[in-house]
Formats: sequence, structure tokens, C-alpha cells
Amino acid sequence: MSADAICLLGFAIADPLDGWTTPGVISGTTTQIVRIGTVALITTPINIESWTTTAELLTETDRLRLVEWAVRYDQIVQEIHERTTFFPLRLGTFFSSEQVLSARFVPQREWLEQQLTLAINQDEWTVKAFGDDTKIVEVVRQVDPELREAGARLDDRPGTRYLQQKRVDGLTARKVSQYQHIWMQEWQTALELGMIERQRLPITSETLDGGRMLWQEAFRIERTRLNSWITQVDHLAALQKERGITMVSSGPWPLYHFTPVLEETGG
Repeated sequence: MSADAICLLGFAIADPLDGWTTPGVISGTTTQIVRIGTVALITTPINIESWTTTAELLTETDRLRLVEWAVRYDQIVQEIHERTTFFPLRLGTFFSSEQVLSARFVPQREWLEQQLTLAINQDEWTVKAFGDDTKIVEVVRQVDPELREAGARLDDRPGTRYLQQKRVDGLTARKVSQYQHIWMQEWQTALELGMIERQRLPITSETLDGGRMLWQEAFRIERTRLNSWITQVDHLAALQKERGITMVSSGPWPLYHFTPVLEETGG
């Protein structure tokens, strides 16, 4: 690839973007639109001559530029999302030239137009669940009869009690896992109301008020059904709070996790 590359940021419905450009992205470059039918390929030219070839060899300057690019990328995506239907490609995909870019997507124009039309008036929302382990254990001990019975049978003799307590601790861990699985199934079923599509996301090290992340998921939501879906999320959040689990929703976002997988389209 030559030093001057094309970075494809995503696919949008073109008409609302006619005559619109966004300001500089990196080093004074600008966002450009390559139009294929009613599809706008959102691109930016990037000079990669000074970049190292592997992540392990990135210089501090490179790292700063990557941070700058990530921040600016999110700004551009939000700006486009506010104007038109948009499928973003996370942090972009590189092509050696505009000609190569066009040749790649012209055969898929009709399919892209169809996918964008289907996504009109849709947004992505995310829901995360964080657990207070101490509170969850306390709740499970209260509601599970086998655990209550095991706790009541603990012997007062130190040696015997120690061994019994170890068994109770093991039983508690299994029960907590079982209840969390049941609760997760409950809210996953409930959140299907009003959604079009869902995507399970990896659990990260993110915490909330000391609670560890238990689950996170992205949802593709029709705007006309958003209010009923949010009401359902709020209802679930109140219920889970009593169990030691905090649910947090956020959005609307561009369809980050629902961009069509182009390799599966043929063409």
C-alpha cells in the first residue's frame, strides 16, 4: 500500500449528506464522500508513510495519533448518525486508492442500499449489568431453602464447623451461579420486547460502584418502539437492584455492532 491511503469509515444513505463535509480529521485531512447510487461511502485520506508496521513497534507519537484518531472518529460517526442512516466500520478499513474502494463496493451497491433502507429510524442501545457479590450472596441465601437449611445445621464445634462451612461455601457458589443464570435468562427474554436484533458483547474489567461486570449486550431498536423498550429496561433494573445487580442502559448510538458483514454477501 502506498503512503496515501483511503480509510473507509462506513456506509450511509447519501441524499442527506449532499453538499456536507466535516472539518479536519488528522493532520488537516477532511472527510470525503464516494457516492455509489444512493449509498455514500464515508472516507478520509490518510498518509501512513510515517507509521510503523506493527503494533509492538508503535512510537509514542503513533500512540498519541491513534488516540486522536479514535476520538475524532467517534465525533465524525455521531455527526453522520445525526444526519442520516449510517453503518460505521469500527475505526475504519484501509484501501490503497479510491479506485480500489469503488471497485470493491460497486458490485454490492444494491445490497448496501437494501440494508441501509431496512435500518432507517433505528439506533443501537447497550445494556450492562454489574453485580455486588456480597449483596447477591446475601439475597441467594435468603431465597434458597437448601442454603438456609445448610446454614442452620452448622455445628458449634470448631473443627466440625470448619468442614461444614467449607461445604456450605461451595454450595453457595454453585447456587449463586445458578440464580445468576436464571436471572440473566429472565431479563434477556424480557428485553426482546421491541428489539430487532441483539449482539452479546464481551465482559470487560469495567466496574460500577465496586460491582464487577456480569453481562453486556447491544440492541438494535426501532425508534417508534423505543419508549416501551426503555420502560421495560427500567422495570428490570428496579427488580435486579433488589438482587444486588445494577443495570445501566445507554444510547442512542450508531449501529456499531450491526454493520452488515460484507464478506457474506457474495457479489
